[in-house]
Amino acid sequence: MTTSRQLVRSAFSGSKSERRPLLPLAFYHAARFDGAPFDELIGDATRLSRALLQQRQLLGGDCISVHFDEVWFAEAAGASLDWADEMPRVRWPSIEAEALAAAVGDGAGVFATLVEVVDRLAKQLRREAPVMVAFPGPLLLASRIGAGKAAALERLGGMLRGLIERCCRAGAELVLLREAGDGAVERMVAASAPIFNTVRYYNATPILWGPGRPQDLLPDPALFPAEAAAALIPGRKSGLIVPDACLGDTGSLAAFVAKAAALPDAVFLAVLDEALVPHSVEANTQSMQGLSI
Repeated sequence: MTTSRQLVRSAFSGSKSERRPLLPLAFYHAARFDGAPFDELIGDATRLSRALLQQRQLLGGDCISVHFDEVWFAEAAGASLDWADEMPRVRWPSIEAEALAAAVGDGAGVFATLVEVVDRLAKQLRREAPVMVAFPGPLLLASRIGAGKAAALERLGGMLRGLIERCCRAGAELVLLREAGDGAVERMVAASAPIFNTVRYYNATPILWGPGRPQDLLPDPALFPAEAAAALIPGRKSGLIVPDACLGDTGSLAAFVAKAAALPDAVFLAVLDEALVPHSVEANTQSMQGLSI
């Protein structure tokens, strides 16, 4: 029987696989499997790891994702997180790139907890499924603090590269970089290139999720919204984000599945935390099963 890890490796190597990998970016949703709010769970690597494993056991999917979201960087910079909802919100403080990098430092606190979670999951899953880590890109972080100069981008990129390298050493096999940009795709690609070189050095797979389009010269593989399905380029390793409306609506889900099944160039599918959180675990389980195509 083909494991999720084998399926993912085949898909990203360009080999023919029995179905498309389904990569759930489900992180905050995992708190439901512990019974405690996520702001309590994030301080305990053992409980968070267990909740993520239980989530995968029930929801399925071909990876477990650990999110080094921008909120953790904002918190390191002194911001307070708003946990009114299941997913945290934050107002970024005024801070320079150098000061942000210094605040994050060598990745203590929540970053150390998350790296430990990656290590625990990689050992637990072994050859069954890969661990994915999701990070904001240097341009996205720069946009949050109003830093656009080359030196600031280089400093933020170096900070991210150090954290991502620790994740790869801990066993992460997929690295998703969520980027922002002002339409200058070349700038986005240039900012992510040193990070992706490090990822490939550890034989992990980098994935860029940014505002680019399939026809732009984005690194391969890249993640796009579902609306880009018709523009996917043959021979490129592209992923599609399952629309939020598909979860909890069997009609919309069936329509998307039928459309995605006919696309030879959609290598993988991704489901966002934001799509899962509004629905019950039972409804999400049914939706995830329906997306295994």
